[in-house]
Amino acid sequence: MSRHSKTILWLLYCGAFAASVFSFASFAQVMAATRRVVLEMDWKRGDLHYGSSFILLHSPCQDSANEACECQLSFKAANSEEFANYVSSFGTDKVPVGFDLVYGEDGVPTASKLAYIGSEKMWNAEKFPINDRLLRVSVEPTKKTSGRGQAIVVNSPADCFPKDSSGTRQPPDGSSSPVSAASHGAASQAKEGIFVSPKAANGMIIKKVQPEYPKKAIEERIQGSVILNVLVSKEGNVEDASVISGHPLLAPQATEAVKQWIYAPYSVQGKAVEFRTHASVDFRLPQK
Repeated sequence: MSRHSKTILWLLYCGAFAASVFSFASFAQVMAATRRVVLEMDWKRGDLHYGSSFILLHSPCQDSANEACECQLSFKAANSEEFANYVSSFGTDKVPVGFDLVYGEDGVPTASKLAYIGSEKMWNAEKFPINDRLLRVSVEPTKKTSGRGQAIVVNSPADCFPKDSSGTRQPPDGSSSPVSAASHGAASQAKEGIFVSPKAANGMIIKKVQPEYPKKAIEERIQGSVILNVLVSKEGNVEDASVISGHPLLAPQATEAVKQWIYAPYSVQGKAVEFRTHASVDFRLPQK
């Protein structure tokens, strides 16, 4: 090989190496700027073609003039009855779904990646095939026409997530902060830390201790719910529980039970953080 050819090969190698370094640095910078958003989505189970394990998660588009606009996640390739049963366990409650977003300078999401379903510890995105992680927007026509086509404005996946109005998009220092889904209220960051909505936190409970029904409350035919403000550690243990509302005869037993609960750790950008939430403990008298 001539010296000229070796020089050309060397330059090509250097160029390719520099490009790969630049691409990796750019990718790392984008990943460092991602922010966690949690949407609370409705769910449907079963499909004639894909079977009873098929799961569809859906929620209305945000700030859309078209009421038929809907954001959807479909899970068909996983074909997991365990996953379908897990989603079904939410009953009439919505399912918390975590996404990692990249925001542009205008506060509009430019990229999204599924992080978890229900609980990051239970069902993270790596448990699903790649074609089960896609978020698409469905816009159904409000009026059906015959004989001619109808123009439909197709929204982008960015319409599924809240705009970032904090004024701090893609922080230059690589830090990240959770962004709350404004219309869904799944998680928010206040001065005292991160607050996770009760519905989202309910799906994160790993161990739930039931309270002992106070004998005096039974004798006096007292029943109802006790709502507590709960502080959960990075490890998922309940560090503090204080009563917000509830009957004085029921509150002590409810507090004692909740302090024994264990939650799945809540993570922001892969780092476990403590959070606050509200826990509800129900006391119901047995029917005679």
